Amino acid sequence: MQHNKVKWPRKSAVVISHSPNFHMLLKELLRSYGWKVEDSTSSVKNAISLVEKAHASLIIVDDMVDEPAAGVLRVLLSNPITCATPIFSFLLDSHVGERDAIMHIGGNAVAEKPLTPSKFTPAFEGLIAKWESKPFLALRMATHQYIMLGEEVGHNTIKKLVGIDSVLPMVAQNLSLTYRKRNNIADAEKILLYALKKHPKNLGLMLALGELYLFGAMPKMALRLFTNAQLTYGESMTLLPDLVQSAIFTGNYEEAVYWLLKMKKNHWCEGTVSNFLARMLFAEGREFEAEKHLLGGKHHFRKMKEAWEASAEAPSMLSAS
Repeated sequence: MQHNKVKWPRKSAVVISHSPNFHMLLKELLRSYGWKVEDSTSSVKNAISLVEKAHASLIIVDDMVDEPAAGVLRVLLSNPITCATPIFSFLLDSHVGERDAIMHIGGNAVAEKPLTPSKFTPAFEGLIAKWESKPFLALRMATHQYIMLGEEVGHNTIKKLVGIDSVLPMVAQNLSLTYRKRNNIADAEKILLYALKKHPKNLGLMLALGELYLFGAMPKMALRLFTNAQLTYGESMTLLPDLVQSAIFTGNYEEAVYWLLKMKKNHWCEGTVSNFLARMLFAEGREFEAEKHLLGGKHHFRKMKEAWEASAEAPSMLSAS
């Protein structure tokens, strides 16, 4: 299939992965379509920077045990440029149950690992065809203006796309992030609620609205929204970090511990989750449970305890004055 009919600002992709083999195989597959890998990085921040500088027009996410694709997507969707950029995710077999959630969070194309030409070809061709269609082309061009001409011009151009239903979820997320940056919570909420009314199962919109409520110091509303979303998506792990965060913000520590234990049981970011869970339990005075969950055994637990006690004994700025 040829993709030369519609001009892309740059036919290059940034790959988010720790695997050199994944990078090399993608390089060969993309070359057959006239695309190239601009860079392969384990840093989501670096990937966003490449897209923001117009060096990459496509983001490819490698699902990893310690860094699930769903978590990477969450970061990408918190940026006004990358939330309106084509994203292609590859899922581990153990994370296939997240496919529906990822497709509704903003993963424009999803394929299962291991990466093979037979899996790559139909998903990639479908993704490119989608983003070369008239509504998505308009969104790409508007996003390119955002990059090249600045936030104000880009924002005003993207606002004109609100009436195009097929791109409304991404348009709403982009606009809400700009409103939020300007501390305009009312308009950010308004555009997200408008889009959710038309796309009630769009997980990306739900998460954007929940994050807005947390940003606006409305954690109870965020918790209610995330809880309802979890009911919609069943046993999905994708929402659990949000449930943990909103539970903590509302003082529901037992609920936060419950969701953290569920994440650990399902090996979801297990290292990070185990250490966070241990620190949270220790803060609650549950020392024995904390030691059980902290990675690295007794030695690491002793170091954590000593650092905690030293911090507690250090004079504060108020007491020093």
